[in-house]
Amino acid sequence: MTNFIVHTPSGPVAIPKKDMTFGELKEFIPTLPIWKRRRDKLCSKLEKFSRWASEDVDIVPANAFEAARLCDQIRQNATPENFREAARLHSGILACLRRAGLMPPRTVVRDTPEVREVRRVVGKAVFRKVVRFVTWCSYNGIAFSSVNSKTFDLFKVHLETASIDGNQHQLVREAISGWNTYVERSEKGDLVAVSMPLLRLRNRRVPLTAFADEVNVSLNAYCDFCGCDEPLNPLAIRRPLARRTIDHRKNLIHYALDTLVKDGMAPEDIRKLEMLFERDIFFRLCRALDGRADTNPKARSYAHFTVTALFALGEWLKIPDEHRSMLRKTIASKMQPPRLRMTVGNWTLVRSLMDDTAKEALVTAPSAIIADALAHTDSRQLRLSQAQAAVALSTVSHLPLRLHNLATLRFNHSLFVEGAGFDVRIPGIETKDGSAVEYDVPAPVADILKIYRNEILAPLFATIPDWLFVNLDGSRKTDSHLRYLIKRYSRIFMGKKVRPHVFRHFWAALILDENPGAYEMVQNFLNHRYLEGTRRYYADVDSLRASRLHGELLETAIDSTTSSGGLTR
Repeated sequence: MTNFIVHTPSGPVAIPKKDMTFGELKEFIPTLPIWKRRRDKLCSKLEKFSRWASEDVDIVPANAFEAARLCDQIRQNATPENFREAARLHSGILACLRRAGLMPPRTVVRDTPEVREVRRVVGKAVFRKVVRFVTWCSYNGIAFSSVNSKTFDLFKVHLETASIDGNQHQLVREAISGWNTYVERSEKGDLVAVSMPLLRLRNRRVPLTAFADEVNVSLNAYCDFCGCDEPLNPLAIRRPLARRTIDHRKNLIHYALDTLVKDGMAPEDIRKLEMLFERDIFFRLCRALDGRADTNPKARSYAHFTVTALFALGEWLKIPDEHRSMLRKTIASKMQPPRLRMTVGNWTLVRSLMDDTAKEALVTAPSAIIADALAHTDSRQLRLSQAQAAVALSTVSHLPLRLHNLATLRFNHSLFVEGAGFDVRIPGIETKDGSAVEYDVPAPVADILKIYRNEILAPLFATIPDWLFVNLDGSRKTDSHLRYLIKRYSRIFMGKKVRPHVFRHFWAALILDENPGAYEMVQNFLNHRYLEGTRRYYADVDSLRASRLHGELLETAIDSTTSSGGLTR
């Protein structure tokens, strides 16, 4: 039986290495004297491992190399719904191996004489790069005088089989850089420097500085226009865009310029942004974007986002409407249409919310959160945040408001008290598609709002503030803060981390589940501008309902045939 050698300050210690199969490991883990919650989690990982593997794992030797091989097969064969869980499975199996003594323990005593010497010579900053390597050498009893390029090859194999880090190549480069620094500064003459491996080639974009100055000046001016929020400035737009949205638009325009250069056009030939809307150049760009999407299917939607950003830029550049309409009509012949569907993660989450248990939790969660907020009297900030989470979760679960419209609700401006209830009236200038929306607030939401207004806001502020979601200093809560509250408290009280926009998909799924083909109702309820976009986006929901209805009709037909005397030829 071989042993693990662990170097400690008192000297090397041999840890017996066990030999067992994964079947024996499944029987051993439940006997560990650890917390029940941790033990159940490890057993769950092993059960998924044996269920998802393409071979019988009970007879496979339990070690890090076999675990890496099988987990890699599982990741390749995983469905989109289970891909994230399959990617996390590797770390869980390695934890089981460490608990059973089939791998060295994860934590290492780094205070050995060799490690202290390396830290003293290279300093703290460089030591962070090389500490993983010298720790691995201590584990395996490798002397520093025998380190060479083959040692780092073995170290890379170790990282690939016993680590879940995705960029082992960069970790090895950092370790070699730190090792060479140690060799250069050390007084020992038996240490050997190692040559640095080559960088992996990446498809980098052409920098914006390679284009004409007028292109950069116009692009920066357009970004300033998108973020202008000065009310007296004639260049101010209706609603300033967020900084990350502006950066995303700039990135899309940069992607379009880079695509033209990759297609053979010289950067100096693009003298100004207006040239992107010339007929020949625009068609060339569309064909090049479509070609890049053929090699990378994920780039299909990105290509259409790029074209949409260009049309927004063309409106600012005062490109004639007739010319932009002509370009828009010919896009269909130059580019394949994008696949407008819900993402796999959103679709999976919506289907889980359709369960009766999840619906019941969605109804009861706001009341439980507001009751918990009323019970907290020590922290004003915690009480206010919990109450706002209850109001936000109750509102998005009954009304299909977008996050920005929800975060900017104001008393007597877009949220009105009508008798014993509330009304939401948002002007068209504040909505995404420019049309005003009006909703009657349901009774459960109105009850939460009354408690929030009278028992939370009134004691905290001298007068009721304008903003519905307000900070203690009177400023409005940001969209990202409100999104965080909804995700956090939905996970605590519902068991699911739900983003605010998923509730809009949930409402569409509910409507189409009860009324197949009612896309017009979904369009009006969600305030979409185009019916075709609604139909294409929620086609999966309607096809699920249609397949379920087909199954019910088939079962009914089989039952009626059986009761009438059986099948006939």
